[in-house]
Amino acid sequence: MILMLGFLTLATFACKVGVRSKMVQLCINGEEDMENIGYMIKETASLSGMKFYENGPYNDEAARSQGRHPGYKLLGYSASRSDGLGISVTNSGLSAHEAMVGFSRGSDPEEFQDMFDGFVRSLNLRWQVRDVPEEHGALKSPQCSTR
Repeated sequence: MILMLGFLTLATFACKVGVRSKMVQLCINGEEDMENIGYMIKETASLSGMKFYENGPYNDEAARSQGRHPGYKLLGYSASRSDGLGISVTNSGLSAHEAMVGFSRGSDPEEFQDMFDGFVRSLNLRWQVRDVPEEHGALKSPQCSTR
């Protein structure tokens, strides 16, 4: 259910322009890394005219109220613009040591590609980033369970 909330957020962005989102996944070292990625999203939002949101408290509370809390802090950050351009990160539905970053296309394909490429390049400076196939979305990864 929690993972579904993240996907619904991304799907909402994508539906505005009728094009699927892109997603990447990475292993992290826990809360501090998630917060660092959230800070990166906040900077990207500022530079791209997007509104920034901290979704973690909502995700965490929703999981607790549904009796489906995984036992680690759920974090999530997102930024979006009215034309559909957006970016989000969550660890919901994954493990405490992994994150999914989703990107939604806005009305300008070139601007989207520049944002995607730049953000993934920045992520790759600290973490090993993997593309998430469109056909199944982000799934728990055995690569991240050994951290």
